[in-house]
Amino acid sequence: MSKPFKQIVKNVQGSVALVESAKGNIYPVVISDYVRLKKTVKVGDTGIVRRTNGKYYLIDVEPKIDETDSYLAEVPLEELGYDY
Repeated sequence: MSKPFKQIVKNVQGSVALVESAKGNIYPVVISDYVRLKKTVKVGDTGIVRRTNGKYYLIDVEPKIDETDSYLAEVPLEELGYDY
């Protein structure tokens, strides 16, 4: 087995997800049974991918960080500027 690596999920179609590599290539991966049954895969999430027997499998998912609850979403843009 190879070492798992992280990819951004670009599309989900049934039991296959399209992920983007660090070089910008988009390729399909098979969603594992664990992920299909226990997690939800959405566009923008970070997928943990592992290569086994020549195929790529999505073995886990890290949800996309929601910026709407962050400090920057609460502070008006005028207050984020610099004073010269």
